[in-house]
Amino acid sequence: MLRIAAPLIVSSLLVAQDAGSDATDRRATDQETADRHAKLDLDVLYVGAPEHPRTTAWRDFLAPRTAGFRVVDAESFAEADAAGADVVVLDCPDPIVRDENGRPTRIAVPQPKQLTASFATPTVVVGGMALVTDRLQLKPDWL
Repeated sequence: MLRIAAPLIVSSLLVAQDAGSDATDRRATDQETADRHAKLDLDVLYVGAPEHPRTTAWRDFLAPRTAGFRVVDAESFAEADAAGADVVVLDCPDPIVRDENGRPTRIAVPQPKQLTASFATPTVVVGGMALVTDRLQLKPDWL
C-alpha cells in the first residue's frame, strides 16, 4: 500500500502542513517552519536539472521536511538510482524550446538513461517528464 500511497502522502501532508500554519508561520523561513513540524519519514529522490532554480526550490522545500532528499540529473537517471527512495519526483524545467521571437519551435524533455515500464518506485511526475512516462505507458500521468 505504501508504494501506491507514498506520492499522495507526500503531497497531501506537505499541503496540509502549510495550510495549517497561521499568518505568522507564513512569514517564517522555510527552516523555521520545518523545525516546528515533524519531518515526514520519507526519503525523496528528485530527478531533474541539478543546477536549475526549479530544483533549488524543490530542495529548499522538501529537504527540511523529509527524512532524506537527494537530486539526480534526469539525463543520467537509471532505475537503480531510486534504490532506498520511498518516492521519486520526476521533473524538468519548461520543455518548450522557443525561437528568438518567443514562438515555440519544439519540445525538449530530458531522456533518462535507463527507465523502463518495470520501474516500480512510487513516483510523482511533474510537467514535461510526463512525456517520458507516457512513452513507457507507465501509470503516472500529468500533474
